Amino acid sequence: MTQQIRVALLHIIDTSRLLEVLRDDDRAIVRAASAASKAADYLLAFRPGSAEPVEATRATDHILESDRQALCAG
Repeated sequence: MTQQIRVALLHIIDTSRLLEVLRDDDRAIVRAASAASKAADYLLAFRPGSAEPVEATRATDHILESDRQALCAG
């Protein structure tokens, strides 16, 4: 199997998992976008010449308690 086919299959699997989550939770995409934005801001603060201070936050600070319990339940 070529690398391109493997990548395409992984993309299809990831997309189908995302669709399952979105069917079950209307706000999942909003929380994911918020988390991605916070992660990008954190990483961009490390750029040379960046004037923004880096906040010491944990990666899970943005996750709701109900989501945290669901993630821990596996």
